[in-house]
Amino acid sequence: MVTLVLLALAIGCSGPTSPSGPPPTAGLSVTCPQPVTVAALQVPAAVQYDTPQASGGTAPVAVTCTLPSGADFPAGLTKVVCSATDALQQTAACEIPVTVSLATRLDATTFLAIGDSITEGQVSLPPSMPLALEPHNSYPAVLQEMLRAAYPLQADGIEVVNAGVGGMRATDDEDRIYQEIDARRPEVLLLLHGANDVNANLSPDDIAASLRADINRAFRLGVRAVFVSTLLPQVEGRSHAIHPELVEPLNDLIRAAAEREGATLVDAYGAFDATRELLIGVDGLHPTREGYRVLAQLFMDAIENRFRVLPPAEPAPETARRPLHRPLR
Repeated sequence: MVTLVLLALAIGCSGPTSPSGPPPTAGLSVTCPQPVTVAALQVPAAVQYDTPQASGGTAPVAVTCTLPSGADFPAGLTKVVCSATDALQQTAACEIPVTVSLATRLDATTFLAIGDSITEGQVSLPPSMPLALEPHNSYPAVLQEMLRAAYPLQADGIEVVNAGVGGMRATDDEDRIYQEIDARRPEVLLLLHGANDVNANLSPDDIAASLRADINRAFRLGVRAVFVSTLLPQVEGRSHAIHPELVEPLNDLIRAAAEREGATLVDAYGAFDATRELLIGVDGLHPTREGYRVLAQLFMDAIENRFRVLPPAEPAPETARRPLHRPLR
């Protein structure tokens, strides 16, 4: 009997097991996105970055950054500090390095190309199809493609208008050039004209006089720059190479006119001459598709040489600019 009583007392004294409390809360932390580097046309520039991710802590958790995503950032390096704060006022922080630099840009973005079928985009193909109009392969179209690819931040504003008209002569085109410039107001005129005048056996002096008048007219209408090209070489013995002997005398006059009238010379003749039989098609006058790409590149190089604006150089570190200390003797 005594044994049973003692056993009952022992069981009663043990009591039920106490319930366990909630699991401990993980410490608060915050993870920032990778460093951000942005090239911009001007500063300050709006910069977007991904939202930092907080973990642990006691909800709700708020994350704030010293400069929010989408804010304007100055040039150079800005260290954005992002802080997370939970309901218990625990905090954690991380940092996003944001670097903003000025991009290389073009100081002119609207161009008007005036000329004949060589500007229009007539391609000289094998004899079964001697000529085909391919505006997408014309030098203005290829030039626009090149410029937009090289300056993506300005791509939407870069335009090269093709105003080439097949069969047109430079000596008869002065009124149309006036109308095109007046209507479109380009910053830059691209002028490659005179091949039909040469094939009509017109005087190189008369053709050059018309081109000089075109340059002057463009400047009077407010065009910032005129890029005038020498005529392409003709390939003797082919169907449209009617007066190849007049090309070089006219080109000499075009070079002189460009210098005298303040235009920029694009020497297409010099670039095509050595490989004329490859870059000029079977008719001896119009470029091949590859020839049009070469022509576009020549204008591209001239445009960049005149209008490309490089970002300012970063100042040298302070230590590099201090004079060397020389010990006294």
